[in-house]
Amino acid sequence: MDVLFCPQCGNPISNAAQGCPVCGYPFAPAKPPEILQIPFPYDPAGRPSAYPYFYTYKRKMPGKGFGVASLVLGIIGTFYSFVFFLGVTTIYLQERAAGSPSGNATSGFSLLGLELLIFGILAVIFGIVSISKGHRAAKTKAGIILGGITIFLCLLMIFIGFSGVLAAS
Repeated sequence: MDVLFCPQCGNPISNAAQGCPVCGYPFAPAKPPEILQIPFPYDPAGRPSAYPYFYTYKRKMPGKGFGVASLVLGIIGTFYSFVFFLGVTTIYLQERAAGSPSGNATSGFSLLGLELLIFGILAVIFGIVSISKGHRAAKTKAGIILGGITIFLCLLMIFIGFSGVLAAS
């Protein structure tokens, strides 16, 4: 049991006493300290008020990376398709004019056409995925168009290459 002292006379008093037995000084039960209520500038849920500050966040556009990938693959595929298409037709016409079509060069270029066909197919697939995710930018559509051109040129190269091989045999 703790011993307290009377603030009036200084005599020791038990902890359970309601007042001092010597001088009669009354003890009030201890009250908890009052908590000061300060009004907060936001609602009790803790969210900041909408007025006077507005928090705006720019929403990320889904599928944007697929659109860029479609455009890049379409450009690369179309460029190399034109280069190799001109090479295939030049070699094919030279061999045909010389009268000795061996078919080795054209078959090599037709294999390059098969490899470039992958660029075109991926460009079209990435463009379609980007559009399905809601990204309808011009670069996505351009990637799909360039991918289609790449596919067309690659199929044309493969056809010319294999027709050169068949003509040689």
